[in-house]
Amino acid sequence: MDPNQIEAVANWLPTSSKELLLNPSFKAIGLGISGIFYKVFGKAIKYGIIKSNEVDDLINRTSQKVSQIPIDKQTLAKRGLIMKSIEDSQYSLDSEYLREMFAQLISRSANTDYAGGIYPIFPTILSNMASHDAYFLQKLKYEGKISDFVPLEDFIAYGKDKSSGAELSYTYENHLTIIRHGNTTFIDRPEQTINLLESFGIMKIEEKDIVLFKKDYEELEKKHLKSPEQLSQKDFICERSAPKRQVLGITDLGKLFLESIL
Repeated sequence: MDPNQIEAVANWLPTSSKELLLNPSFKAIGLGISGIFYKVFGKAIKYGIIKSNEVDDLINRTSQKVSQIPIDKQTLAKRGLIMKSIEDSQYSLDSEYLREMFAQLISRSANTDYAGGIYPIFPTILSNMASHDAYFLQKLKYEGKISDFVPLEDFIAYGKDKSSGAELSYTYENHLTIIRHGNTTFIDRPEQTINLLESFGIMKIEEKDIVLFKKDYEELEKKHLKSPEQLSQKDFICERSAPKRQVLGITDLGKLFLESIL
């Protein structure tokens, strides 16, 4: 990068990020990452296509994380992947959760401890996520550890058609999850999130009941299992209702993805 370009990038960066990214200790990767940010967002901000405060926030989050990479771990070997991550982040700037995840992905792509496990599809997955998807994934990490499994339950009504007597069943609560952070419990119904991440091979539903989650299943059943009287309808006579205990498992690819963004 010639001196004029360096000056243009330096003048464009948010002040707090400039101090971190252009610090002599991080200048090797900081200048490279700064140049990519400038190339991707410079004109878009100039012409009002993108909000500068959202880009500034992404850059500030990234610079904070990059500044924590030890000098001997810094690398621009994945320069193309860093550029792809910054380009794909354009579609997610309105979500604070996704800005945080893109900042983590960019910084870890410049860290030799993580760069080898980061695939080009990772920024693509992030760019396809909504804010509520990111919020759910964020809860999978607690006290520095990422969950391998999440308790998952469906609740099913079994009975008969009132006119024909044919046996019928339907799911009245689908894909309920429960996640615990100490004494705090999160119960969610992230069906769209699960469908999205299954399609990318990040998660999969497994038909098994893990004994470790007995307390979690029982809590879901206490709150969501309904009686046959509650589930009977005009044309349906409910005879019983039952939970279907499962788990939401993180695939091997999913573990690498979550380690790169959380």
